[in-house]
Amino acid sequence: MLHLSTNKIEGMKKRGMHNDIDEVINADASYNESIMNDFAMNFSFCPVYFFYDTCYEKAKNKQWSDIVFYDYESLTMKKRVFSNSFSNYFFTEISYRVPETHFDLNTNLPESMIDRYQGDEGVVATHREGFNLYNEDFEPLSGKLLFTEVLTRRHKKEKKFIISPAARLEKKLLSVYEPAALNRK
Repeated sequence: MLHLSTNKIEGMKKRGMHNDIDEVINADASYNESIMNDFAMNFSFCPVYFFYDTCYEKAKNKQWSDIVFYDYESLTMKKRVFSNSFSNYFFTEISYRVPETHFDLNTNLPESMIDRYQGDEGVVATHREGFNLYNEDFEPLSGKLLFTEVLTRRHKKEKKFIISPAARLEKKLLSVYEPAALNRK
């Protein structure tokens, strides 16, 4: 699931920040292109199809024919993949660690590093991005497959994102599952 800054853009429109919207759109495109490039180059475990988070509810409800999917070989996002059904699949997104996976509160940490949620137990959140992996019902997986940390950085000379999670995710998947009969090399 690729993210778009839809809410941010709507907020910018309401504030009259129309000149800055293109920069947000270009940053989204760069970020998503980097994810797709990384999967194209470093992931052969199974086929990967991308869709935007604006179709989250449709994906969760398995309304496949209503979603525009793209495969990772169409890096310019121009090649649409049509499907009425999928089987044996995961959903994944780059985000912060889902709340169910936060670590127990470490009282030795400085107060500024503790992120307290309302509830009975204190937790400390990670501020690192990574892949959250979900089952077919969009429920977080348990154990080591749940979260794969991602290194996100901007290219020094170009204004592009470099994101390299695919190889790490594939290694974790291979430690638990047999790869699909897929020869991508």
